[in-house]
Amino acid sequence: MRFSTLLLFLLLWCQVNAQDRVIITGLLDGTLSGATPRALELYVEGTVDLSGYRIQRFANGGTDPTDIALTGTFTDAFVYVVNGTENFTAAFGDQGDFANVIASGAVTGTGNDAFALVAGSTVVDVVGGPIGGPEADIYQDSYLYRKRGTSATGSWTAADWDIPGNDLLDGLDAAQIGALVPFGTYAPGEPRPTITISGEPLNESQTETYEGFSVELSEAPASELTVAYELYGTATEGTDYQRESVSDTLRFPTGERFQRVLFLAIDDALIEGTETIGLRITYLSDSSYLAGPGTTLDLIDDDLGTDPIGIHLVQGDGAASPLVGNVVTVDAIVTADFTAGLDGFYLQEEDADTDNDPMTSEGIFVYAPDAEVMVGDRVTLTAEVEEFFGQTQLDGADAGATLVINGNAFPVPAPTVLMLPTPDSLLESLEGMLVQPQDLVITNLNGLDRFGEVEVTSGERLVQFTECNDPDPQALNAYLDSLERDVIVLDDARSGTNAQPILLPDGSVLAGDNSLRAGQTIAGLTGVLGYGFNRYRIQPTDRTAVTLTGNERPVTAPEQTGEVRVVSANVLNYFTTLGSRGADTETELRRQEAKIVAALNAMDADVVGLIEIENNDFVALRRLVDTLNSVSDRGYTYVESPNTGDDEIMVALIYDTLRIAEAGTAATLATPESLFVGPGSNRVPLAQTFRVIDTTDGNPGGVFTVCVNHFKSKGSGCGEGDDDDGGAGNCNGTRTAAAEALADWLATNPTGVADTGVLIIGDLNSYRMEDPIDVLLDAGYVNTKTLTDAGFPCAGGPPSYVFGGFWGSLDYALASASLTTFVTMATAWTVNAPEPEILDYNQEGAGDSLYAPDFYRFSDHDPIIVDLDFSPIIDGVGYGATENSTIRLERRDATTYTLTGLNGRAAYFLTNLSGQVLATGTVTRGEANAITTAGLHTGIYFLTVREAGKGPVTFKILTP
Repeated sequence: MRFSTLLLFLLLWCQVNAQDRVIITGLLDGTLSGATPRALELYVEGTVDLSGYRIQRFANGGTDPTDIALTGTFTDAFVYVVNGTENFTAAFGDQGDFANVIASGAVTGTGNDAFALVAGSTVVDVVGGPIGGPEADIYQDSYLYRKRGTSATGSWTAADWDIPGNDLLDGLDAAQIGALVPFGTYAPGEPRPTITISGEPLNESQTETYEGFSVELSEAPASELTVAYELYGTATEGTDYQRESVSDTLRFPTGERFQRVLFLAIDDALIEGTETIGLRITYLSDSSYLAGPGTTLDLIDDDLGTDPIGIHLVQGDGAASPLVGNVVTVDAIVTADFTAGLDGFYLQEEDADTDNDPMTSEGIFVYAPDAEVMVGDRVTLTAEVEEFFGQTQLDGADAGATLVINGNAFPVPAPTVLMLPTPDSLLESLEGMLVQPQDLVITNLNGLDRFGEVEVTSGERLVQFTECNDPDPQALNAYLDSLERDVIVLDDARSGTNAQPILLPDGSVLAGDNSLRAGQTIAGLTGVLGYGFNRYRIQPTDRTAVTLTGNERPVTAPEQTGEVRVVSANVLNYFTTLGSRGADTETELRRQEAKIVAALNAMDADVVGLIEIENNDFVALRRLVDTLNSVSDRGYTYVESPNTGDDEIMVALIYDTLRIAEAGTAATLATPESLFVGPGSNRVPLAQTFRVIDTTDGNPGGVFTVCVNHFKSKGSGCGEGDDDDGGAGNCNGTRTAAAEALADWLATNPTGVADTGVLIIGDLNSYRMEDPIDVLLDAGYVNTKTLTDAGFPCAGGPPSYVFGGFWGSLDYALASASLTTFVTMATAWTVNAPEPEILDYNQEGAGDSLYAPDFYRFSDHDPIIVDLDFSPIIDGVGYGATENSTIRLERRDATTYTLTGLNGRAAYFLTNLSGQVLATGTVTRGEANAITTAGLHTGIYFLTVREAGKGPVTFKILTP
């Protein structure tokens, strides 16, 4: 025991004393393609095996780390942990220590992530900020580098680091980044010398005096130092100023510490306001020097007087006003009074005062919470120009601002027609102006309850890329770029969060019986185009003519078209364990229960697959079934799953014992465990074979197998080679492997009943064109929703899920070929995804008063409904109609049928599943009487034939 204790002590002592041999010396947030390279620089002193260390990333001020493994043994070297190795090599090369690269896609962050170097459980060093926050960016598009002579303290010590500031690397190429970032220069000795830039303002009225920047070294160079720089800012060289020297390079001879970059202002008669000239360093011939952040100086305009100027001059033709910081006077019409909601109002020039330049806006927001104005007032305002979170505005609340009302009831300017898609540059030209948007379709309601926001687009809702396209990174990026121009926010003209009541675009108030649905078209709206929180947004000024049409709210479940109905229903974490993933209180649980039961009762299914139900020894499942039976005239029970897995949630099957019986042995797929058991895996699938036992059914004895699934979500990563960057998202490989295993397993008839049709249902967490769905289709399964309900999006039928305003189907009913012929209808019942989330069961905020015990928003996924009809189908010669009829229908080829056994003339009509008549005609005994289904989509149709004086005979036809 003593020897073991001593050995453990010595091992720990050696480990702790070895920790000071590896420290973090640099952190880079790159600005090349993909925001790379992102890199950590480690300094290894002596010989160290890095496998004894790891990096932990703490994102956005959080305390839950992501581990990054380290490998390799290094001696007295710098080692780089890199995300974006190609761009890293382009910037720094691959010679010397820059060949010591450990690739890791987990080195991410946008200026506020902390990184820790850890040995065992001991934190050796920290960079990027303290673990746990605050969340302020300190190195976004820039870098941090350890000062010479400092060493690791086990925590973030800002004084030990050179912190040049955010955005230092914006616009630089790889070579410039490599020259500016001082990787490889750390040494335990003295701190690095620095370069400081300062500037003196210029004035247009001074056209004979050179002023500008002073560049100073903290230490004179031992040999000539070359410093390259670039100019930036709002002022234009050659138009607003000229340089004393056109060189972009400064040379500091040995022993020299000071240089200057000087300019001469150019006087003109343009109203430009104060402009800026900036200087930043892009290259150092001696990287031991530390370049500070860029610096700007003001170029002051002498042409801006005190008379009113056009709002178009204030707005300018760019994203920001050219007159920011200047006091201006405008004279215009009040077009919108939002002092009660947005702390201000909007002004717009009268039509006669516009500049007719399509790139400059004639409207502007005035921040003035206490102003007493009305729409139609003509006012003269003197105020300072500001850019407030991206919106140009006038600060009418400033102590020096003045507001004079010159008259009332002036006609407001006519609104400008706004059509999507529109690029930001054109939207900017309408900022602050009255607009009349056309053809708006609601695509996202996520911000409705909290911010009063509705995201709208043109034509139809936005679609997930891989719902209609194969995964492809380049095509995905192009697709997303194209959609950025096709989305805008419709706001409620109120600031803050959770404003009550929740206003809808037509001016009405959200209620349980007055909803707003994604997919609806908004017409007749007039508003002001503003900007805030990084989005262009329309603030309504006139809702009186607004109409909402399309994607109407279902009031009942789809009418049953077959003998048997199967439903796949996600029940959104139905947990009887309160305060975990579902309801927080018993009251919330009863509210959730009421909605789920209302939905299940309305769908009136014979078999239901449940997803996201608590995995707690069937306690939650029993309660839900008992509650459903208490209000239903059916007799539901659940299938006893032999293995529910280790996840908190599971899948389940329930069925109506009055009509259906279990015809096999319930089976689950739990191997390999890495795919179906344990953290980060797919949930264990459950399969059972059922037989129709209801003797009142048209065809009792029908047998079919249902397998319910819940594949791994896209929410968290599974690692390189598993995650897909082409649109399929995280863990695509895990889901694909599950689909392969599932298809192989079902082919073995796991329930013990052979030759039955199989229906795969559930949340597969994959859009239609992703690998897991392809695997199952290649195995012979058919997406039933595309058979009978094709349409938006891209012939896939109603989407079942929305994420971030993008629509697609994660929920499926995939039928084997032998079962497909019996499918009469398959669709998503759209009572959840298109509805506002706040209408669910939760009691927080406004949701408490908006709750209704109906089926709307019982989940975030829409259920999938499939109807089956096991009666015979005409698919070849020799099938008949009924025993008492002499008429027979015979198939001649894929789309041609003939009637035999006619006694005389007969009339016929062909209908689809909805009863819509598609064709009519007459046939006569002995004559050519071909009936064609050419041109019809794949699916089931009904042909009804009536002879004179006799009853009708109906045949069911399956078209290929």
